[in-house]
Amino acid sequence: MRQQVGQLLRDVLKITVRRRGRRRPLWKLLPALELSRAQAFPDSGLPKWPDLRAYLRNVGAGQADAMAQVLAQWSDAAAAGLEYVTQG
Repeated sequence: MRQQVGQLLRDVLKITVRRRGRRRPLWKLLPALELSRAQAFPDSGLPKWPDLRAYLRNVGAGQADAMAQVLAQWSDAAAAGLEYVTQG
């Protein structure tokens, strides 16, 4: 499975996989990966980035202010993209 994920990251999503490097928080990794996935597989049947954001906004409707801040951070992390990820 590790090889398959590495191949997906390298070959399909065009993200460099390094053995060493700085670690980044999962909340920054996930939105950038999700945006890359949505762009690489637009007709996959999975939600697109705007759909996912709308779903998360609706789920957190009781905490609208907090969700707005979280989604703004997620959007920034997604827009920043991934220059590389580290394995290990």
